[in-house]
Amino acid sequence: MEVFIYINGKFIDRVSNSIDEILKAHPRALVKEIKDVKHEICGPSKELYLIDVMIGDIFYTSFGYDETHTKFVKVIGFTKSGKSAICKRTYAETVEGGNIVYDNIKPTDKVFGDQFKLRINKHTEDFTLRGSYPYSFNADMKHLMLATFYKCKDGYAYMETNPQFGH
Repeated sequence: MEVFIYINGKFIDRVSNSIDEILKAHPRALVKEIKDVKHEICGPSKELYLIDVMIGDIFYTSFGYDETHTKFVKVIGFTKSGKSAICKRTYAETVEGGNIVYDNIKPTDKVFGDQFKLRINKHTEDFTLRGSYPYSFNADMKHLMLATFYKCKDGYAYMETNPQFGH
């Protein structure tokens, strides 16, 4: 049986392997949906849709008026259904390239605070995480804020207003 693999809704590959073998080749991916289909050329086949949200991925959100706050979260697991990611807040480090008004920051791998769930959503071509997260510095679940998180780009620095200008 032919299996057509889609990640984030984009066609990736066509293989003859079993679905179990495909998932072994993509151990960090989640199965979003498996559809039985009939292709004109291949006959009976399956379309396997994988979600490209993986353990270890880091996502960001930013908010503020006249000042920008940027927060990072790291995916540490998934719920049983695979519809939500289990996350923790991550620290950020200041990197070169800012100025007196704003800092350039990058996320670190170091997590802190309580874990929480964020719903995995499809946003244009990418997946986002959405839900309430602990926004205070100690990241306890007493102070929550609703936000949408976007996947961080490798090597990219994010802007945050320098603390002396409004934090």
